[in-house]
Order: sequence, then C-alpha cells, then structure tokens
Amino acid sequence: MITGFLGVGKTSAILHLLAHKPADQRWAVLVNEFGEIGIDGALMKDSGAFIKEVPGGCMCCSSNLPTQMALNLLIKQAAPDRILIEPTGLGHPERVIAMLREPHYRSVLDLRATVCLVDPRKLSDSRYRENPAFTDQIALSDVLVANRCDLCSGDEIEAFYRFATESQPPKARIALVVHGAIDVAWLDAATSKDRRAIHPEAHAHPHGEDHTHGDTHVRVANARWDRVENRGDGFFSCGWRFEAGMQFEIRALERLFSREPALRMKGVFHTDEGWQQFNAADGSYTARPCVAANASIIEAIDRSRNWESLERGLLDSLVR
Repeated sequence: MITGFLGVGKTSAILHLLAHKPADQRWAVLVNEFGEIGIDGALMKDSGAFIKEVPGGCMCCSSNLPTQMALNLLIKQAAPDRILIEPTGLGHPERVIAMLREPHYRSVLDLRATVCLVDPRKLSDSRYRENPAFTDQIALSDVLVANRCDLCSGDEIEAFYRFATESQPPKARIALVVHGAIDVAWLDAATSKDRRAIHPEAHAHPHGEDHTHGDTHVRVANARWDRVENRGDGFFSCGWRFEAGMQFEIRALERLFSREPALRMKGVFHTDEGWQQFNAADGSYTARPCVAANASIIEAIDRSRNWESLERGLLDSLVR
C-alpha cells in the first residue's frame, strides 16, 4: 500500500514503480480517490498495468463493500502477481490494512510493506501535524519516505530524519527521494503488526453530516460538460468532465493552474497542443504530454467549496 497526504506524489511514485517492475511480473493498481471524477486511472492509462478505481470516498467508507468488490474484480480479471493500493490522500489506512488481513484474503493475498510518502516541509505545519489522516498514515507505515526533497532545505531534511528515527515501532526503512523514485525492493521491507493508529476514532466514523458522496451534481442542459462535488473530513472536492471533442488553449490552462489557490488539482486535457496532464499542489504546477483520454477531466480539492472562479477559468480556456 502506498499512502501519503494530498499532493505528496503518490501517483508519481506508483508510475515509477510500474516503470521499474520485473518484466516477467503482472502488476495491478487499486486506486481510491476522494473526488468523484477519478483522475489517477487516466494518469496511469499508459503504464501497462491493470487499473481499478474506487472514486468518491475516504478509506473509512471505501474499505468496506466498494473497495472489496473492486479488489475482488481486480484479482479475478487481472490475476496479478502484485497489487499496489493507493488510498486517497485524505484516507485513514487502518481499516484498509485490517480488511486486507481478513481471513478470506489470507489464502489470496500476502500483505507486504505499507509505504508512506511525506513532504518534509509539512512537518513544521500544525495543519498537517494535527490532522489525524496525516499522522496515522505515518504511524502505520513500515517504510517512511521523504519525497520532493529537491524542494526542501537542509534543516527540513534534518527535521524529517529526526522525526522518522524517533518513530515507534522503528521503521523498516527511512529514505529520501525526488519525483517519487521509490525502490521496488522497499515494497518487500519487513512489516509489523504492532503499529497502531494514533487516532483510531478517525478510522471508524460512519457516513454522516460531514461525509457525503455526490453531494451536488450539476448537468447543464444541452451542454457537453458536467460537474460533481464531494465533501468529507473538512475538505471539499469538485470535478469537471468535458467531452473529448472540446479543446482547451494550453496557455490559458497554464495561467489558470498557476493562479488557482486550491489545495490540490489534477487534470487531463485535450488542448491545442495535444493531450496534456496538469498537476498542481503547494502553489506550483507541472504539465506534460500524455496519452489521449475519452474525456478532459479535472479534480480540485480544497478546504472551502467556492468553485465558481475555477469553473469560469475552465470555460474561458475552451477554444472549441
């Protein structure tokens, strides 16, 4: 299982692992996303792996029936040698680990290391250090990896090492990487059943007032795009899907992604320069060519739900 908070680079790490897997092995990926649109499957489309998505939920909900159904289908249809599981960045992993250790999976699955990616810069931010999902992703990991180290200062790296080496039980491996360059061998690092959640109550909450799926769905009459929202655990998501024939101006998208303040944004767009993947977090973004998709899609996550400005920017970026 590959865990880590929003924007830390889990998808990039999985793509790196898939690119470096043994050539004679069949790998699959189970992706759980907070948003309703489902972006990561599109980003991994040309990876050569079997991909199954469970969009629209935190792990406390999706580790039950939807995730089990998706996992069972993946096992049956792909017959993989290894399955990488990517929970949502807002997910609490304890119940997923418990699910994978249930009796009916023991003869089918051999649960290996839980790898958690951390941006060292976040360790000094109380909004993250006090977030139950952030702290428990770290607490339940066997391998703790500092990613995006090229953006960190020496003091931030040192603080990460100090924090990581003080973890109990000790981590099987502590590592520094850039661009999610995880070593495939780390997936088989020693595991420990002694790891415990710091906030176990956060892993067990039922659906309630602060957790809904498909909270708002807007379908514009005679339009070729739609929008769907979700919320939970103090965060909000909004996703847009545009028909593949609708084309965006890439420079307009670049301006939009450079100024939009949302906590996290991912998108795949049909642009006037071909299909492009956009990825934004922490006030910066990247864009690169990608394979064609069956629609242009974007998902944004933030602590507020004011999406009108982003929607106007998307519509203004259309060229046809």
